[in-house]
Amino acid sequence: MAEVNYIKEVCARLGITQRQLAKELGYSEEVISRAANMDKISPLLKKNIESYINNDKEPVRDICKKLNLSQEELAKRIGVTKDTVSGWKRGIRDTPKWAINMFELLLIEKEYKALKETLKKL
Repeated sequence: MAEVNYIKEVCARLGITQRQLAKELGYSEEVISRAANMDKISPLLKKNIESYINNDKEPVRDICKKLNLSQEELAKRIGVTKDTVSGWKRGIRDTPKWAINMFELLLIEKEYKALKETLKKL
């Protein structure tokens, strides 16, 4: 039995086109189309799709909790003001896709550092 193409399955389930998915996620159409045609998807793209599907409404709260950071510390890490992060948290402004991507990279960095420490102990 053939495995279902992830991008195509997500688009069918959500009732949207690949073009619409690309726009919602902040990716180019070409990236989404290539991922669908090759049936290869990067871990970051997959996480962004899953976040979109799960309608993650509190990414600032979630990332601060996962990284044990204050909003001010998060702002410094991604190069924005505390007021900007506060606006995202309170829903005054939507958290932009680039910031969501930065949050994912911060999580990857945390995992990398933990793995590096584990390997040092071996």
